[in-house]
Amino acid sequence: MNKSKFLKKSLAMLLALMLVLAMIPLSASAAEGPAVTEVTVDGVAATGSDTSYSATIVETTDPIKVTVEIADDAGTVAHYKDGTLLDSNDAVKTGEVYLFTLTEEEVAAKSFSFSVLVNNAVVETYNVTYTTVPASADTSVKSVYLDGQYGGWNNIDTNKEIHYTVVAPYGLDLAKPTSYVEVTPNYAGAVVKGPNGGDLKKSGNAYLLPVSEYDSRVQFTVVAANNAQENYTVTVIKPVPFASFSIEDERHASQISRVTEDPEFEVSGVNSDATVEVYLPYGAKVENGKYNFTPTFETNYDVKVYLTNLKNEQVELISGQTYNLVDFAR
Repeated sequence: MNKSKFLKKSLAMLLALMLVLAMIPLSASAAEGPAVTEVTVDGVAATGSDTSYSATIVETTDPIKVTVEIADDAGTVAHYKDGTLLDSNDAVKTGEVYLFTLTEEEVAAKSFSFSVLVNNAVVETYNVTYTTVPASADTSVKSVYLDGQYGGWNNIDTNKEIHYTVVAPYGLDLAKPTSYVEVTPNYAGAVVKGPNGGDLKKSGNAYLLPVSEYDSRVQFTVVAANNAQENYTVTVIKPVPFASFSIEDERHASQISRVTEDPEFEVSGVNSDATVEVYLPYGAKVENGKYNFTPTFETNYDVKVYLTNLKNEQVELISGQTYNLVDFAR
């Protein structure tokens, strides 16, 4: 078989390069822009989407502190105590978050705003409102955490319930042994119940919610000291290795498993979690034993990507470098 036919036979049906990926996380930081990943008001994670958030906190006479976390440290946070004075910013970087205290006017209004800056220029302004309840009526959640998680977020779903999404670490088998999401209520006097009101084990102040399947919603309920109740759900998802992937002159957008976190995505007949389909340009030919291609991609969570060549050697795939497809085609 000549090499042109080899290329045609091995790749032309889908013209797909099946890359086996060994994804090694170096940190839990995302590779996206200056997105806000979490806002807390007096220790309670705010919920919302886009640039609007809300929270329910326990009544207090103490100063109300706010924290804001930015993905990948790609920007800075500004909280202007006097909106007309740029030097009134009191947001201070403390560890992984920016911290500031609400003004008396903001506390009275139960609303405030902050800005995200890149190169000292405002790129987005976020608005946050909050309500207060007595401690005995507090059904809010302080945190939802999976050991080793790369990140998480929450939003209001179509049932008007707060839904948490948690990104699991690579290679975690949720069923072996049983994995738990730690749910900590904001008020220590509240109780967390599992699906159908089942009792949960505790570890410190956290309740241990069993999770055994990816992409499956697990319901839990926070019961306040006065028996008020609030329903929540949580879904554990696998990490998404690629933010983008392409090659020059590709005839069809590369198929990157899980890039949209769509659990229904599947590459025909293979494990979609370990597959990328790359569609070569029409008329692609092997010349002098080579077909060079240059992938361009971005990864999430600072992973490294490896592919296995015909000698069963692992070669790190680096964005912008050129590789001979013939060395890897199977």
